Amino acid sequence: MNACTFGTDAKFQASQERHNALYGPNPGQAIADAQRAAEAQPVRVPNTPAPLIRLASDKAVEYLVALAAKRTPAVATDAVRAWATSVDRALVSEKIDWLKGLPKGLPKVAAAPVADVPAGRYAVTGNEGQTVFVKVDRPTEGSYAGRTFVKVQAGSELYLQSAGTARTLLAKIEADGVQAACIRYGHELGECGRCGRTLTDQASREAGIGPVCAGKAW
Repeated sequence: MNACTFGTDAKFQASQERHNALYGPNPGQAIADAQRAAEAQPVRVPNTPAPLIRLASDKAVEYLVALAAKRTPAVATDAVRAWATSVDRALVSEKIDWLKGLPKGLPKVAAAPVADVPAGRYAVTGNEGQTVFVKVDRPTEGSYAGRTFVKVQAGSELYLQSAGTARTLLAKIEADGVQAACIRYGHELGECGRCGRTLTDQASREAGIGPVCAGKAW
């Protein structure tokens, strides 16, 4: 066999065919490909346990829930508890530290000022369009001096109102005008809005207030 007949000699050709039949056309390449394929497959270790979650204690969970109620009241406590009982205790601890850094509670809003309505009797329109008769007391002596009491009149009875309702009624009187609301009371019930006496004089009934009270400054 010489260079000219290399690869064409009949004996060599027959030998090559037998070699390929036994080992394949390129056994070295085939082995290398098989090795690379095996290395690409993930190694599986039988019976390997999943990572364990270290749950937080009940005390830590309840502390987180109470803290969240104060610092983030918009989040439902049930949602906080469900989250805290399903994650690792390290995450619960991080959330507690984060909540501690938040401001305590919601910013306080200054209450609206109470209308400065003098003592007397007034009539205003309620939320449902009805006429509401109001008596305002402002003691100047005794242990209640300086305080304002608002009562709603129903027949001959007077009912003391809560602070919120009292504030609303005083605001209505102020909006309508103290003098106008007082005179309206006199027109509606025939009693002086300042002293509460019955208006028997025709002129006083038309004015909605007695002559003596009408002469006093508002």
